[in-house]
Amino acid sequence: MKYLKLKKIFGVFLTCTLLFVVCMLPAAAGNMIGRVDTATSPLRVRMGPGTTHDLVYSNKVLVQIPKGDYITILDTVPCDDSSASSNPIWYYMTAKFNGATVKGYVSATYVTIIDDGSEEGGGQEPGVDEGQVSGGTADLSEVPDIYKPYLAGIMVRHPNWKFEFFYTGLDWNTVIKNETTLGRSLTSRTRDGYRSKMLGAYNPATGEYIAQDGSSWFQAANAVVEYYMDPRNSMTDARIFQFERLSYEAGVQTLSGIQNILKGSFMENATILTDDGRRVTYAQAIMEAAQTSGASPYHLAARIIQEVGRNGSGSTSGTYVGKDGTSYAGYYNFYNIGASSSADPIATGLSWAKGGTTYNRPWTSPYKSIVGGAQYIARNYINEGQDTQYLQKFDVESEYNGLYWHQYMTNIEAAYSESNTMYKNYVQSGLLESEIIFKIPVYNNMPVVCHLPDFATGDVRGNRRGDANDDGSVSAADYAIVKDAAVEFDYIATDGNTFIARDVNDDGAIDAFDAAELDLIIHGLK
Repeated sequence: MKYLKLKKIFGVFLTCTLLFVVCMLPAAAGNMIGRVDTATSPLRVRMGPGTTHDLVYSNKVLVQIPKGDYITILDTVPCDDSSASSNPIWYYMTAKFNGATVKGYVSATYVTIIDDGSEEGGGQEPGVDEGQVSGGTADLSEVPDIYKPYLAGIMVRHPNWKFEFFYTGLDWNTVIKNETTLGRSLTSRTRDGYRSKMLGAYNPATGEYIAQDGSSWFQAANAVVEYYMDPRNSMTDARIFQFERLSYEAGVQTLSGIQNILKGSFMENATILTDDGRRVTYAQAIMEAAQTSGASPYHLAARIIQEVGRNGSGSTSGTYVGKDGTSYAGYYNFYNIGASSSADPIATGLSWAKGGTTYNRPWTSPYKSIVGGAQYIARNYINEGQDTQYLQKFDVESEYNGLYWHQYMTNIEAAYSESNTMYKNYVQSGLLESEIIFKIPVYNNMPVVCHLPDFATGDVRGNRRGDANDDGSVSAADYAIVKDAAVEFDYIATDGNTFIARDVNDDGAIDAFDAAELDLIIHGLK
């Protein structure tokens, strides 16, 4: 493929020189040392650079670095979530907590640099070529200039990860113009500040936004599209997984890895019948789907959860009745393929699953849907060059019938949020340091990195996140509700008020982290 220039870069171990990112600090001779300078309360440590990432625990104790304590800064990274406007820069750091060494991310807002790591006289170490990380074999000159400061730290932390660069040849402004076409990139009704006021998306006479898909999805503003399209905003340990290659890799992707992804879902430990009468677990069915289609089983498992939720939906029930009264009993669509924008997307998806004979259709069983849907995804996306979550959201791959229109999802945050899910899956399954290949697109004339616009963090009625009982305040009563919901892994439709109120840290799940976050709010520590 003439437009794809592969550059496989191997990460290296950090010794004495680290190229710091985002703020564009010069190469230093050692790590920076910072002092925690919060107003009164200790500084919490998170799993990623942003306030929506999970908090870090050590021996089941919430990690909080006291004011005045020192941290060692290993990397400087951009915030990768909606808190960027107030906390744009984060530090990946290590510190001592209760006698243990902990690592994680803290906001640079609350840290004062007391040692920038440079030696007297400054400058580069002798024998280290410009563009290299000292002590290793990775030549940063092989990385596109716009990505060098963003990838250096990731390569150091994960020496087994490999990177390919997809040179699209496309002009950035042309790409944004096409990706902001009405109906192509949508945002949830919970993101008030993300909505566009372009023609067809907003009625200035009534002051109302015009839904583009059902009643919950609206055109995303141009600045929001630019943010999620710019790969530099996703070059953190978690968010970079939207660039993970989604092909099946025998021996790398395992059954236990799939089982970890399915934990807490309706598919965990459940069994279904195959076409030939065997009874298998959902994990086994997904692995068989991967082997026959060529798609990553991890991707397939995560995609099902992204599309139908951890509790499943009408698409997976086999008993769905459409809003017009049409029965779709006995039909399944685990990936919501064909569920196009309409007042009843589940019905349109099940209608697609019922009609036709391609891809193992009609899908009259969960197994048929899982295997046939995998074939559809692989044939129409992965095997045609759209082999990352990012490329399935943003069609900048011209190999398959042109550009821009062939996109699996309209949700502007879909690839971005799925990346966090995949990162957690790799962490929980112990596979994070295995060989993982990332394919990152490169555009011409890319601008200075932009941040997300501010938006309200309350639910659709303006209630504060954490007000689980909807009484207008956040109190111990809400804590009890969230705690109970966490025990039951209370995944609720993402556009529902209950979900938003209980999903305190806004990570798409209700779990122990939400209870911990709410506890801090109640006691005035947040």
